[in-house]
Amino acid sequence: MLLRRIRRFSWHGVATLHRPQTRLSTSTAAFQTARQPDDQGCASTSHASLYQWSAKMGRTLPTTSDLLHKEKSELGRFRRALRKEDQLVFDELWTYVSKHLAACNQADHVLPLEIFFFAMLLEEHKEVQRLRMQLENLGRFQRLPTSPAASFPP
Repeated sequence: MLLRRIRRFSWHGVATLHRPQTRLSTSTAAFQTARQPDDQGCASTSHASLYQWSAKMGRTLPTTSDLLHKEKSELGRFRRALRKEDQLVFDELWTYVSKHLAACNQADHVLPLEIFFFAMLLEEHKEVQRLRMQLENLGRFQRLPTSPAASFPP
C-alpha cells in the first residue's frame, strides 16, 4: 500500500495532505496499472503516474491550436455532408486559420470560432485583392455601371 502523501494547497491557501489515490477523479484504473511492486514487495508509483493524477493542475486554458482542432472536429459531420470538391474548399479555409494562429491567440475576448472565421475572411479578402491587382495589371479592370440602363447604348 502506498503510504506517501502529497501536500496540496486548497483555494484558501491552507496546506492539506492527501493520499494520491484520493486525488484520482476519472478512474482508479490508471492508478492501478501504474503501480508496480518493487523488490521489497511494496507498490511504488512512477513519476509518470503522478503526472497523470495531476493532469488538471497547471495550464487550465486550452491552447489556440487545441481550440482549432476542437472546432474543426465539431464541424466534422458538416464537412462529411459536403460534396467532395466542397470538402477540399472547406479544408483550405481551415488551413488559412492555421496561418493566423498567433494572431488568433491574442483575441481572448472573442469566441474561438468567430476569430477563426475572421482569419478565413482575411485570407479570402487578400485573395480578392490579389486578383484585382492582376486584373488592373492586365488593363481589364473596369467599374460596373450603377444602373442597368447605363450599360446599353441608345
